[in-house]
Amino acid sequence: MESAGQKPSNVVFMGMGEPLHNLEAVARALRIFEHPWGAGLSPRRLTVSTAGVVPGIDALAKLRPAPNLAISLNATTDEVRDRIMPVNRHWNIAALLAAARRFPLATTVASLSNTSCLPASTTATWMPLACRACCVVFRAR
Repeated sequence: MESAGQKPSNVVFMGMGEPLHNLEAVARALRIFEHPWGAGLSPRRLTVSTAGVVPGIDALAKLRPAPNLAISLNATTDEVRDRIMPVNRHWNIAALLAAARRFPLATTVASLSNTSCLPASTTATWMPLACRACCVVFRAR
């Protein structure tokens, strides 16, 4: 795992398609990253990001140890989220937040909720969970 004398300190599964659609491979990769013969990383340094595949969140929660969870929320209402994230038509915000509440948290690490702050579509009212917010602001050209 080391390249040029450096070892990764954190790993985030995102930006390569929905990781929870391929949970078997993601779980195997997590075990390799955690194993001393792999990267030897703490599970608290491993994060899986999802657009909101609720059955996948529930399955990920059963892994021991469970990694961190990042959720790309991107909107505060189902009406807006339906328009910008088709996954919301299957699992709405209420179902997603319920799955996030069921996800096991370490005592010092909370679920991450990522949101893209699109003009006139997002407010701060979506924070009912103990979480860290990562807001990426998009500006119209």
